[in-house]
Amino acid sequence: MKNHEWVNGQLLQTNKRYANLKQKQKAKISQWMYDIYEAKYRQLNRHPDEREHEEMQDQLYNRIQSAGIWIPYHEVEKHSRKRWKNQRARLNKQLAKERARMNIIKPKYSRHAPDTGRMRSTEMNTLIGTMTG
Repeated sequence: MKNHEWVNGQLLQTNKRYANLKQKQKAKISQWMYDIYEAKYRQLNRHPDEREHEEMQDQLYNRIQSAGIWIPYHEVEKHSRKRWKNQRARLNKQLAKERARMNIIKPKYSRHAPDTGRMRSTEMNTLIGTMTG
């Protein structure tokens, strides 16, 4: 048992890899990565850089440990380095959806009065009347 050690009454595998985690554990870690990335983005109002990635890795590892998932820190570090780009793209998609929801987009064409790009004579007369009078 050279790759195992007893920690807090549990036998842990010291050479465990990210790939050895269960699918549910991987899904949780992925969601936590996104949550941490989004929180950091909203705090800074920009995408985090390399220095902030290290801080976010520490936060992620603390969440993993508090959930009782055991994996070495270097595995979390290796996995998260690869995945921060994906979290950035995922956040950009989410932000685009939020912006689209917030903007009120007028339809280009109306069924009743198509917009030809030119002013109607009544609109022109009204505009001229307000400018002169």
